[in-house]
Amino acid sequence: MNSLFARIWLSYWLAMAFALVAALLVTLGLAVQRVETLNRLNPASLAISAQDALTRNGNAGLRAWQVERIHALPEMHIYLVDARGRELFDRPISGQPLRGAPDGIKISGSGTSYRMYLRRTSQLVFDFWSLALQPLILIALAIVASGLASAWLSLHLTRPIVQLRTGVREFAAGNLDVRIGPPLAARKDELGSLASDFDAMAQNLRDHIRSKEELLRDVSHELRSPLARLRIAAGLAKRGGNASEPQAFDQIDKEVEKLDALIGQILRFSRVESRAPLAAQNVDMQELVEEIAADAQLEARAGTKSVHLRTQARMTIKGDRELLRSAIENIVRNAIRHAPRGSAIELAALTEPSAAVIEVTDAGPGVDDDALTRIFEPFYRNCDADGAGLGLAIARKIVELHHGTIIAQNRSEGGLCVRIRLPRETIENQESPRPS
Repeated sequence: MNSLFARIWLSYWLAMAFALVAALLVTLGLAVQRVETLNRLNPASLAISAQDALTRNGNAGLRAWQVERIHALPEMHIYLVDARGRELFDRPISGQPLRGAPDGIKISGSGTSYRMYLRRTSQLVFDFWSLALQPLILIALAIVASGLASAWLSLHLTRPIVQLRTGVREFAAGNLDVRIGPPLAARKDELGSLASDFDAMAQNLRDHIRSKEELLRDVSHELRSPLARLRIAAGLAKRGGNASEPQAFDQIDKEVEKLDALIGQILRFSRVESRAPLAAQNVDMQELVEEIAADAQLEARAGTKSVHLRTQARMTIKGDRELLRSAIENIVRNAIRHAPRGSAIELAALTEPSAAVIEVTDAGPGVDDDALTRIFEPFYRNCDADGAGLGLAIARKIVELHHGTIIAQNRSEGGLCVRIRLPRETIENQESPRPS
């Protein structure tokens, strides 16, 4: 039974057959009980009852008595014939005499006499064919009806399943653009929901796979440039005995450092991209930003810039401290890199009822409006401190791992503001010093 149609049809037919057999058994039991009731009927007691009705109320009473018996005993007719041979209701006598009962029982009363004849209206004999033929016809009709219903139901179920299977096979074969489509997704049932879920899954997988492909191409491109410069520097060093040799070795060291930094950033990005389990712990955000501000201040002074810290209250969230530190540091270093000399970068730690907010503001040139979201994409170099275009992308991934949001906005007075919002489970609003 590998066919869905066969399973539905067989189940439906078995249910119908069970119902028919049960109905037949109940009907047979009632019929047998009725036959036994008729066989136990006492004609003498019927005659006495009819005579009492005639004596008390005359012909009208006898008529009423006969009507009651017609309703009570539909399988049997009672005929009352007077001396002139006329039946009380002018009916012809028909049917088989009741087995073992006397025929023509005399009753009298109120000066009138009748003879009572008992006749069976139908012969309740249950032979094989009378028992088997009717249910066989009903079962045959049930088989035809259930077959049609099962065929429609199986078609209704298997058609979308076949479409889903075809879509899955095409997707597995590499067609990342395959979709089940609105017709099936528009169904208001579980299969429609499954089709919608499949399309959403296919879209997410396609975006993920293509993102990985783009990342691989970008990594290959980023590695090719320093390797080419290394090859040139190595060629100059091989010549030896000339003034360019020290510069060649210096260039080799410089390019090796760049490669090492780039590979480190790629590995870090790969870690956060793979959504590795977080080392969840209580993170004191005020303490964290204070450490970041102190370290960034040293870097900023080298470019005659400064970092100002502004906090509201002590904040504690659940998260990975090292990852959060890396995300905020990348944004602060990016601001230091683009801020003009003599300007200040502001690092603010703010509080909201359900989140901790970190803002990094600089007085730099800002970015184009259409690039405000693209700066968080891997290898987008318009605004990134590490020179490889991964710093802000890493920051975004870390924030997303903490179920937070990160946005960039150009300031009306000039510069860029990057805002991180991190949800928190608990927070301690304890007033603390606010260094400037």
